[in-house]
Amino acid sequence: MNIKKKKWPIYLIAGLVVLVAVVMLVLFNSKNTPAPTTLSLTEAQGKTLFLANCNSCHVGEGRQGSLIAPSLSTTKSDEASWLVYIKNGKGVMPGFHSLSDQELNGLVSYLKAIQKVAG
Repeated sequence: MNIKKKKWPIYLIAGLVVLVAVVMLVLFNSKNTPAPTTLSLTEAQGKTLFLANCNSCHVGEGRQGSLIAPSLSTTKSDEASWLVYIKNGKGVMPGFHSLSDQELNGLVSYLKAIQKVAG
């Protein structure tokens, strides 16, 4: 019984190290690129859909990324790839089969806009 009581500091320290590592990854591994200064109507509609469906994982309006999803402004994906990913999903990302072609085009237009600003 004495042995178990003496091991708890090791577990506490190990847990704190893991917590600090995760926080450091989030804070220092994020690439928060600038937001577009203006958006076309199609891009603005895409941004609205993005905020409602995608921003919880692709944080910072898609410009920052997170531990579970990349920044979409710095990814090398092209329009055709984005359409496939949005419709069918990728990895842990679900597919959004119910989006219309107009909604899909709006999302892709928004992604191209944030990618253009990132350079």
